[in-house]
Formats: sequence, structure tokens, C-alpha cells
Amino acid sequence: VNPEISISDLSSGADSIRYDLGDGKFSDMRNLVNSYPDSGTFVIRQFASNSYGCADTFTKRIVIRYMFVFNAPTAFSPNKDGTNDVYAPGGIGLREYSMSIFNRWGEMVYFTDNSTPWDGTYMGEDVMEGVYAVYFKVRDFKGRWHFASTSFVLLR
Repeated sequence: VNPEISISDLSSGADSIRYDLGDGKFSDMRNLVNSYPDSGTFVIRQFASNSYGCADTFTKRIVIRYMFVFNAPTAFSPNKDGTNDVYAPGGIGLREYSMSIFNRWGEMVYFTDNSTPWDGTYMGEDVMEGVYAVYFKVRDFKGRWHFASTSFVLLR
């Protein structure tokens, strides 16, 4: 989520150190932590030299994978008490979603394609308590689509 990479200087006899962190940043610190803003492959290079003109370079490739976590609630209670009054997915890396909700007879009682949570109503009326099926189409922050289906309990 917030990838921080610790870099330790293991050089011996170097008077000066310079790092190319592979993301457009450079550092002269011997030991440092770098935060990478996104996923990807980065090449870190250490340039070491001493006062006698000896120089060496060490290169290390790192891969930072993006994180996507999708969670769908297993219950909600749209009773207007300010707690769990709407149904919507959560997680890490979600950019947008569509959601189709069906009652136990297979009738679609809610649909959104603009990431709007459901308030537990159908045609202006409160739906009854029970188990509902839901189908999600979710776009992550990298633009990739994910699909999920599950069920939840509506309690009043």
C-alpha cells in the first residue's frame, strides 16, 4: 500500500556513496528508506568511491506489486441509526464499481454503475429482512476489472 524500501550500505572503505533509487530520486545517505509512489520494477544503483580513486557500483532490481483487496459486507442494517445504513464494498485499490442486488426470488432490487451504495429500498419502499445475492464488477486503481458474487443478510 505504501511501499517503503530500506537500503543499507554494506560497502567497505568507501568515502562517498551515491544512490540512484530508480524512481527519479537520488541520495547521498549511507542508510535510507525510500517510499515508492506506485507499483513497478525499479533498479537501485549504489555508486561507491574512496579518496584513492577506486570506485565500484552495485545494482539491485526490486519489484513492487500493487495491492488490491476487495471486501463485501456479509450483513447490513438500514434502520437509519447511523451505523451500517448502506451497503457497499470496501477494500484497498478500488476505483469504481457496479453492483447488482437480487432478492431470494431472483428479482433485481438494486443496480448501480456509478459506485453508489444501496440504502435497502426498492421502488421507494423498504425491502424485507432476509438474504440477498449481490454481483460486483470492480475496477482497481490500475484500471483492471475484477468480478465477484456473494450474499449478505439485511437486518432491520
